[in-house]
Amino acid sequence: MNTTIRLTKASTAISSFLKERKALLVLGTMAGVTALAQPAYADITVCASGCNQMSIQAAIDASPDGGIIRIRPGIYQEILAIRDKALRLVGAGSAVTVIDGTGPYTPERVISLNCATVKKIAIDGLTFTGGNAGGLENLGCKVSLDNSLVTGNSGRRYGPKDGVYNNGIMTIWNTVVSDNVGGIGNDGTLEISNSSIIDNGPWGISNYGTLSGSNVTVANTRGRGIGTYGSGTLTGYRIYANAAETSLPPADLGRVVTGAGVSNEGDLLLRYSLVLSNTGTGKDGAKGGGIYNGSGSLKLVGDIVTRNLAAPGTYTDGGGLFNAGGTVSLTEGTAIVNNIPNNCNDTTCP
Repeated sequence: MNTTIRLTKASTAISSFLKERKALLVLGTMAGVTALAQPAYADITVCASGCNQMSIQAAIDASPDGGIIRIRPGIYQEILAIRDKALRLVGAGSAVTVIDGTGPYTPERVISLNCATVKKIAIDGLTFTGGNAGGLENLGCKVSLDNSLVTGNSGRRYGPKDGVYNNGIMTIWNTVVSDNVGGIGNDGTLEISNSSIIDNGPWGISNYGTLSGSNVTVANTRGRGIGTYGSGTLTGYRIYANAAETSLPPADLGRVVTGAGVSNEGDLLLRYSLVLSNTGTGKDGAKGGGIYNGSGSLKLVGDIVTRNLAAPGTYTDGGGLFNAGGTVSLTEGTAIVNNIPNNCNDTTCP
């Protein structure tokens, strides 16, 4: 059965940023301490003609720590890097402000963020595409990615890479991550809200760190929807139409597919979420078409797990949920129903 994905664009009012910083006045001395004036920085603008800079990287290099860069509509064919600098990159909207990493580069992500000490980097209203080693990488920074699109990034011959990779502190809000060779990879602390992770492969979200968030769609992955090996608290997730096959990487899927919708080897709390129409197809069968719990701790609270398929094979079991030996709890009316060939790998679900 074909599944049609409808992405509802949230109509959200975006807070406007201050265009300039006012210097503090030296008002006098209190208790022997003099108030020092701080410099005001003008925003740096970027466009093809008539702005402060013609390239985004030139604006990054010219900007002071804590500066704001406003990027006018256009397609900017660049590879970007921010190192040890707090910045705010503000586009005119992801539909009209595109950073395109396509080109004869060595393996590069479209934008790399690297902080030896934590710096805040805010990104708003941009598209990142064309990276030949992924889209966006965060190493050690505190990053917010809002109202943006990360799409069409690949590993090419260098192998799968994430559209977004986080090994720092990161929030993703009202953003679409789609059509990448690898959706989101997390080794740090990541919160995703009001976003869609769709049409990626071979994973939607791969979490080895701490994952949280709410109101997220993970769908149509050409592989596993969500794999978590760290900790996760996910609320209001819609995990559907993901299809894991042994003919697809990663190699750990093996001959028996485990967890086409969700695979857990860590500590996962899934709340008020829908796991629907996910399919595991292995050469020797599948375990957990909807959800697979290995040696981890899985808590399902008010969830619906339905119409998932573990395709026939020698070792096929648990169309809805397969528990391989970890701990599983179902509370607040969690329903595991109408899965094929059965709902759980035990006679009755936990």
